[in-house]
Amino acid sequence: MKRTLATLLTAALCSCGGGTPPANSARAPATNQTQATAETPLEGRPMSLHERSKIEPLLRAAQEVRSLRFAHDVPMQVQTAASIRHSMESELEDEDILKNRNFYVALGLLPDDVDVRELLLDVLGEQVVGYYDTKLSRLTLRDDVMNQSFAFGPSTRSTSMDSPAMVIVHELVHALQDQNLGLSAAEELDRSDDAGNAFHAVVEGDATLAMIAHLMHRNGVPLYMLAGQIPMLRQMLSSQPQQATPGSEALMHAPPIVRVPLLSSYVDGMLFCITIYAARGGWEAVNQAHRTPPVSTEQILHPEKFLAGELPDAITLPEFGALAAAGWRTLTDDTVGELEMGVYFGLATHADSNKAAAAGWGGDRVRVLQNAAGDLSAVWFTTWDNEAEAVEAEAAARAIFPATPAARAAATARSHHELRVGRALLIVRNLSDAQEYASVESAFRAFATALPAHIVAPSVDAH
Repeated sequence: MKRTLATLLTAALCSCGGGTPPANSARAPATNQTQATAETPLEGRPMSLHERSKIEPLLRAAQEVRSLRFAHDVPMQVQTAASIRHSMESELEDEDILKNRNFYVALGLLPDDVDVRELLLDVLGEQVVGYYDTKLSRLTLRDDVMNQSFAFGPSTRSTSMDSPAMVIVHELVHALQDQNLGLSAAEELDRSDDAGNAFHAVVEGDATLAMIAHLMHRNGVPLYMLAGQIPMLRQMLSSQPQQATPGSEALMHAPPIVRVPLLSSYVDGMLFCITIYAARGGWEAVNQAHRTPPVSTEQILHPEKFLAGELPDAITLPEFGALAAAGWRTLTDDTVGELEMGVYFGLATHADSNKAAAAGWGGDRVRVLQNAAGDLSAVWFTTWDNEAEAVEAEAAARAIFPATPAARAAATARSHHELRVGRALLIVRNLSDAQEYASVESAFRAFATALPAHIVAPSVDAH
């Protein structure tokens, strides 16, 4: 399984947000009540009774707003920012880093000289307030954050989304997901890139919605009022996604293939969760989405397709004998999905994503290959809801490379190809040998000819 860049980030730390405390926030003096055992490089130190007492109101708030109960106590610890970064580094496995680097370089979504490890660590930076570790079922909070007050009261009635208290509620919802909905086991299931992003959006969207519900509750507004304003909320968050997401300067400057899926997990994930919350009976509908999660980011981006049970095309790539004979070996077979397809099409517009061109996605499967010289290639079968959507996707794919006839001919002769047959579209990157490409084209034409009409489920009112 190739873990997506977004899931690599949340494997290192399940959520980040907030920031460093205000300059005038003093470090609490060590006393018998607050002093605990010395911190080890990765493990931190146990939370003191005094520190634990500060979290108790947030534990109650998470349970109340999410309509779930803790089955048992949540183990908690405290770490310094430096130790948290050390923990992050230890979770970023070289094999996952290399797979992602090769996959996204082959698709042109990362530069070939990128240092993926440093990129991910820069995005996380020192903005982490806390994280819930599903492997250890434990909540970790940053030591300087524990010196702040999380008290409720009239003076704290209105609280910003990125305050430490809000982020801690978010992380405690992950603990509730783990204890009640099997989060830790679900994270270990083998999923495609696309399905992994979709599942991740349910997990983070759920916790983000609960965090918003907690903020609304503290200001005397029930969640059902938000559930009645989904179109307005979608429009607002589409223009200002940072309102519902953790962020940092490094994230805003990261490549779109890092930034878009991560932000989408919070924004689109939350919009997905509030949509099914409104359409299918509140939090129990969100619980059910954990048990039977969306199978594609298409279902996250268009919740009505999830509600209607519309499934993507299942695509299995054939063997390409000519490529194997030429020394190309398969590195990865995966499904990219509508979300990351939009990022790919965005290469032509220099925007983060071309959502309109990707919106008719019906299915895809891409094979990333490498030859003895270390060159990377990609063979990508995609399907679309109908021929008109495929024509739009073809235009978006062709626009990625030079548009003038002479430049386009030179680019195609070098290595890049697009071919549409009906509602199927072939994209090939970095494959210049004519015989090798001919074998791919032949297999694609056979695939496209046998492709049935895409069955779209009846529309369902998603409010």
